[in-house]
Amino acid sequence: MAQAGRPDTRSMTCAQAQELVRKSGSIVLTTGQSTFDRFVANGSYCRPQTGQVRAKFAPTRDNPQCSVGYRCFQNRTQR
Repeated sequence: MAQAGRPDTRSMTCAQAQELVRKSGSIVLTTGQSTFDRFVANGSYCRPQTGQVRAKFAPTRDNPQCSVGYRCFQNRTQR
């Protein structure tokens, strides 16, 4: 029940999911029947830990590998 309010990438087009991340800056989206993930629009949403990002993909209504946004990434050698 708790995930009923979380947007689901599978019900959106790729462009809609990308726009939602861009407008939100940082958002948790449902990506599968029992999976979810945090997406960010850019590295400023990863601070103070890191400002580095990597592309994050999720299935959407029109693209099984849509580049929805980014995930925060920390290089373990630079901690």
